[in-house]
Amino acid sequence: MINPLELKPALFFGALLVLVLLLGKAAIHYFGETGLYLLAFVSGIADVDPINLTLSRMSITELPLEVAILGIVIASSTNTLVKAVLAVFVGGFGLGVRVFVPLLIAVGTGLMAARPI
Repeated sequence: MINPLELKPALFFGALLVLVLLLGKAAIHYFGETGLYLLAFVSGIADVDPINLTLSRMSITELPLEVAILGIVIASSTNTLVKAVLAVFVGGFGLGVRVFVPLLIAVGTGLMAARPI
């Protein structure tokens, strides 16, 4: 288990956070909201914390709150689906179905709740 108080993991997380923040600013600059949503999707495959912190910070001054919310939901949904797929491969079909179906419902509900009106 990784100790969060160790220097190496803390520096890695800090570097990852800075990278996602820079990519977020570049995505908005070059591709607009679509680029940010794509970054949220890709980031969610590995870890949701850096993109969530980035979007939360950007929503204070330079990003509409609705865009930040949808980006966070996209990242979280992607991460949830990756974990559901892992449950199928690691735990077998029986466990996968018991895990995948509720997580898929949660993802669908989250995306419907976060969509712009």
